[in-house]
Amino acid sequence: MPQTHAPGAEAEVDHADLWVIVRGVKTKTQLFTLRLSHSGKAVHRAFPTQGQEAFL
Repeated sequence: MPQTHAPGAEAEVDHADLWVIVRGVKTKTQLFTLRLSHSGKAVHRAFPTQGQEAFL
């Protein structure tokens, strides 16, 4: 069943572990993902923690 969402009305947010190499050292970061329900477009950003600054 198709879903419909009004523009700007809903979004999904998630965090996941992301391992990256920083100056030759394997480092654990947090991948922040925000996906808009209407368009399906997503934004991904890596942060050192899952703190509130990642969401804001």
